[in-house]
Amino acid sequence: MNQKHQKAWQRPLREFLPGVILLVVCLVAAFFLFANYIYHNIHFFESETIAPTCHSEGYTVHTCTLCGDTRTGDYTTAEHTYTLPYTVREPGKSTVGMQASYCTGCGDCVLTDLAPLQMMPVVYIEGSLADAAVGSTVTLTYESYETCFTTTAVMKVQGFTAAGFPKKNYNVRLYTDETLQNRQKVDLGWGGWGEQSKYTIKANYIDCSHARNIVSCRLFGQMVKTRTSTIPELRAAPNGGCTDGYPIRMYHNGEFFGIYTMNIPKDKWMFGVDENKHPYSAIVTAQMHSATNKFNGTTDLYNTVDWDVEYCSTGTDMDWLNESFNDLIRFVRDSDVSTFRRNAHKYIDIEAVLDYAIMCFVMYGPDNWDKNAVYVTYDGVKWAPSLYDADCAFGLHWNGQSFWNFSDIENCAPYEITWNRAYTNNLLLVRVMYAFFDDFVYRYYTLRDTVLSDENMIAAFESFFDSVGEENYEADADRWGLPNPTDAASGEKNNIYQIRYFIRRRMAALDKAMENVRLG
Repeated sequence: MNQKHQKAWQRPLREFLPGVILLVVCLVAAFFLFANYIYHNIHFFESETIAPTCHSEGYTVHTCTLCGDTRTGDYTTAEHTYTLPYTVREPGKSTVGMQASYCTGCGDCVLTDLAPLQMMPVVYIEGSLADAAVGSTVTLTYESYETCFTTTAVMKVQGFTAAGFPKKNYNVRLYTDETLQNRQKVDLGWGGWGEQSKYTIKANYIDCSHARNIVSCRLFGQMVKTRTSTIPELRAAPNGGCTDGYPIRMYHNGEFFGIYTMNIPKDKWMFGVDENKHPYSAIVTAQMHSATNKFNGTTDLYNTVDWDVEYCSTGTDMDWLNESFNDLIRFVRDSDVSTFRRNAHKYIDIEAVLDYAIMCFVMYGPDNWDKNAVYVTYDGVKWAPSLYDADCAFGLHWNGQSFWNFSDIENCAPYEITWNRAYTNNLLLVRVMYAFFDDFVYRYYTLRDTVLSDENMIAAFESFFDSVGEENYEADADRWGLPNPTDAASGEKNNIYQIRYFIRRRMAALDKAMENVRLG
């Protein structure tokens, strides 16, 4: 048989040796390659968790049992472990208490203030208020975070209309002793008012929220600060020559007397009047809804119920004041359009009048278009209005018993401005809006983007409501039975929800009116 035709099993083994060797080499190589792949790519980890400490973060270490490779992850934030807080110092009526907690790991200590038992400044009155219509002498103690003092005070009922309400406003004058010979000046530590001897304690009887007057005036004060050409003393005055204040709790002869607000009074320090710099200066308040308050009739400031002279730099000698104020009324009433445009700046702060008109539109304040306006002069010639007693605003009726119908409110808008009327018939406001129409429109939109934005106004009210607190509102209502009607438009009582609703709906209506406002 030919050798090359032999069967494979008949051939000698040596002929297969090279192939066997090659196969073995390949198998060994494959084994080592596979082992290397497993070593570098497949791990069998065991994990160890390191807990966080007070100053270092925690983590988990993963170690491979095959190759010893380690990987770190699952980080946790460093943190202290504190004990439950315990009281270090108990709070007092107007003093801050303190709590402490200690870290069980490192001893770190965290101190937390405990609010005073009273969440707002407190006024204690000792003595009778039976003669408050003419002035009752009492002992007044004031406690707050910032200051505490006891002094003699004379409390006199304040406000023409408010005097008829069961819960009354008081003008308060402070004295060093019961002889009432020397005024006592104190700094209440609020609002940058400085040391003063006269304040107003406001009852806010018709507005159980206590917010409308203060917040409206704070917004007006913000408007003053944005003016460019106004009387400089106004911008420098506390809250721009507008009232300001904050909530207080009051007690009378040991009994809770209600929630009030401590306010800037209608006084020369409200406007920053300096007797040396301003020898002919005065402050006059509109008290009624009358022709003279609408600048359509002259007055006699010596003998009138329409106006109240809050301050006159020359005391009871008011001849110059009577003449100056009637000159203003006659100029407004009798001027034609061109004369008014040429000479208005001599008699009035135009920007202040525009702001006043805009604010009355915004807050819908029927009581403020002519009544409750405060007018100031620093030189005996030029006058500027400011806002005061704005508690009948943001939908609330003047007696606090109801809210205005929103259809009436929405009719109060500058749809058309004529020489004699622009919703209101207060000729001072009407004629400034007419004669300086472009300035009126420009000023509205400038303020709408800033002070009078929905967000800014709502935030101002929310801050005030928070500063009083629900418990204090309930205590005040229990003490006085304050009126708290339901607003048909919003379905809300006199609360922050009604205010929010009013602002959003009111400003949307005003924006629409301003888009189409025209001169008649």
